[in-house]
Amino acid sequence: MKKTTNYAIITGISFGLGFLYYAWHAEWIIINIPASIGHTKTQNSFIKKKGIIYRWHDTKWLQEPLEILWGAQESHNAQQLAQATLSLLAEEHGLKKKVAVQRVLFSPDTKQLLIFMDQSPFAKSMSIRTKFMIIESILKTLRENGIKAPLVNFFVDNQPLSDTHLDFSVSWPLQGFAGK
Repeated sequence: MKKTTNYAIITGISFGLGFLYYAWHAEWIIINIPASIGHTKTQNSFIKKKGIIYRWHDTKWLQEPLEILWGAQESHNAQQLAQATLSLLAEEHGLKKKVAVQRVLFSPDTKQLLIFMDQSPFAKSMSIRTKFMIIESILKTLRENGIKAPLVNFFVDNQPLSDTHLDFSVSWPLQGFAGK
């Protein structure tokens, strides 16, 4: 009788452990073990900062005041500025459609800023000058608000922005081409 009881206990424990392993493997049970107990996670701190959005209108640069949440990551700040510029251009009818900046990455080794958008900001009917000044508006806004990346690349759907008039297969200098 004692031998049968031992087998029943061992069988029950094995069945219980097997069920727990299966539940963990099937993600019914999630075990989260902190990497280090004494380590405190630093939070990103943001401050409200006044900035300026630049846009080209007829023959001159216009400035629009802006308040953004400025953080420690340059890519976050650049995304906020680029999105604000594109939103202003869409509101002011410079763009035919609303364009979202999905993400901005900063490559410290190549010193490039990579701007990923959900769609092209250009309409087929836009002139080359209008397209050029949209890009210059983004570059000037980034530059004048303290972004420190010498080169900028523009992407749509993880591919370089495609346009029949302007070449986006190469990086654009942050200082732009239109001058001050």
